[in-house]
Amino acid sequence: MAKKELNKTNSSFSRDKVINRAEQIRRDDDIIKTPKCTIEDVDWAVLSYLQEIVKPQIIENNQTIDVPVLYANGEKWAQVQSRGYMRDRKGKMMTPLISIRRGTITERDTLKKLDVNQNPSGNSQVLQNKFSTINRYDRFSLIRGDKPLK
Repeated sequence: MAKKELNKTNSSFSRDKVINRAEQIRRDDDIIKTPKCTIEDVDWAVLSYLQEIVKPQIIENNQTIDVPVLYANGEKWAQVQSRGYMRDRKGKMMTPLISIRRGTITERDTLKKLDVNQNPSGNSQVLQNKFSTINRYDRFSLIRGDKPLK
């Protein structure tokens, strides 16, 4: 059966002919793929945002050094947790470095409803604490029991 051509548009008030839209538009032989967004796409979007938009840098001895941002898989993350640092393939310690990983995936119950025009509660502020000299993210503040300021 050949594809039907759409030569003219019939009015919705036409009573003599019933149009079956399923015969006019087909998606089973399309060459255009339906876009998808997977969890991996979200991970790489966060990584590329940090690398290309944030572009973390440090200043050491009056030199600006770009800080690389890497995605840490399970093996790399276990190495960082046990040793406190990461090494490259040649065994050289990589510092400074930012490594990220996805810990868990949880479904937000507030977004299940179709209230698209309302801002769900708990969505107003995602990041509370910013890094500063007072709010440090290191092992020493954890050992001392320092809590970050809000």
